[in-house]
Amino acid sequence: MHRSKNLPYLVSAFITAVGLFFIAAGYILPSFLELKAPGSYYLLGLSVLFVVTGILTSYLRYRGKLKRIGITTEDIRQETISKLKDEQLLAKIALKDKNEETRQAAAERLQEIKD
Repeated sequence: MHRSKNLPYLVSAFITAVGLFFIAAGYILPSFLELKAPGSYYLLGLSVLFVVTGILTSYLRYRGKLKRIGITTEDIRQETISKLKDEQLLAKIALKDKNEETRQAAAERLQEIKD
């Protein structure tokens, strides 16, 4: 689950890197990329847009203003655990699941079933 928390930062870094690559490509001009006057302006504008979008997305995510919309997989798992009746499966989840909240929910559900 640690990877999913950093995924928005990774995506925004990739978007920024793509923008920086095309800005550099516009000035270095490799042999396969020959740009005339209007095309080079469009490439520069699109590259700057990529860089600004990547930086803005990372900033908004860091400030907590960019949040997921809708139900997450963890919410679905928690709901499913609340309906489970198999003690052996609940015990396995309570001991070995990667997510602390899911382990806690499984332990609570197991306690409910035993009582």
